[in-house]
Amino acid sequence: MEVTEVKMRPVVGMLQFVTWTFGTMLFPAWAYFIREWRWLQTAVTLPCLLFLPTLGLMGESPRWLAVVGQHKRALKEVKRAAAWNKVTLPPDQELLEIMARVQEKALSTKSRNEANSSKSTIWKVIDAVFVLFRTPRLRLVTVVMLVNYFSATMMFFGLTLGASSLGVDPFIYLAISGTVELPSNTLLIPLISRFGLKKILIINYGLCAIFLLAQPLLPQEPKWLMLIPVMLGKMAGSNAFSVLTLYNLELFPTEIRSQGMSASMISSRMGAIIAPFFMSALDEKSPWAITVIFGVAAALSGLSVLPLWETLNTRLPDTVEDLENRSKHMEEQVDSAWKEVDTDDKDERVL
Repeated sequence: MEVTEVKMRPVVGMLQFVTWTFGTMLFPAWAYFIREWRWLQTAVTLPCLLFLPTLGLMGESPRWLAVVGQHKRALKEVKRAAAWNKVTLPPDQELLEIMARVQEKALSTKSRNEANSSKSTIWKVIDAVFVLFRTPRLRLVTVVMLVNYFSATMMFFGLTLGASSLGVDPFIYLAISGTVELPSNTLLIPLISRFGLKKILIINYGLCAIFLLAQPLLPQEPKWLMLIPVMLGKMAGSNAFSVLTLYNLELFPTEIRSQGMSASMISSRMGAIIAPFFMSALDEKSPWAITVIFGVAAALSGLSVLPLWETLNTRLPDTVEDLENRSKHMEEQVDSAWKEVDTDDKDERVL
């Protein structure tokens, strides 16, 4: 995503989840014919070997290379992209100067942070662990993302694997749960391009909460009637998960984007681990409470996003300083801002 043109980020970001949806739709067929879980795990994992050679086609992110000071490698990647896209770049020296300014911003933030702290080894370790809590706006992004990834993944995997709790055929249930995601994920692309990530994320959380909280109020027979709000809630929750991943990448600055995504994924795994435990605990005595818990989690996640800002058509922050200096009213930033000729915009267009 760091090398994707700003206008194409919603398209590229959401297309990733269309392929995920196809995988969810096909998995029941694999599982139907391969009932032994060890062989099933082997069968669905082997195709990953086919993807390894494709990694050689991808270069390192020039944004990240510029931030960490590997300017010659960044220049090489930028030139390769320019050749593919048949565009003319400024002189090499000008590009290197731009990269140096980007790196200087990152170094200045780190220097100020180190100047106000002990330089002992223990402190350096602590600082590395808590780097995502270094500044006010970074703390806000980190906390909101940790909460959202925990609840979104808990809902996603809980509802995806919840056939036994709902008393329906697991093969049909999983196939349907994947099928309902396909049109919605595709529809998200123009909606995000028009309304932005924040609004679409909150709307999908809200729809997920409404559908799941309404499910216990409906008759439990026939089964298909009971499944309708579950599938609609699953669709909205899956949409929220997809949008959340793209939103995460656009909120964290380049210099710590990998740390931000890693911390978010740790939180998401915790949600995925917890989901089956409370589902098993509530399965027999209070099955209705499962969708209620997921619905409440969706509502709280939607509310937690409100303090954040919109990232539609805005340049990715490269440093923590960029993040802190951003206006809280980024919704007003439009494509015309890219036509300005100040240094920051010029740096962004090149990188």
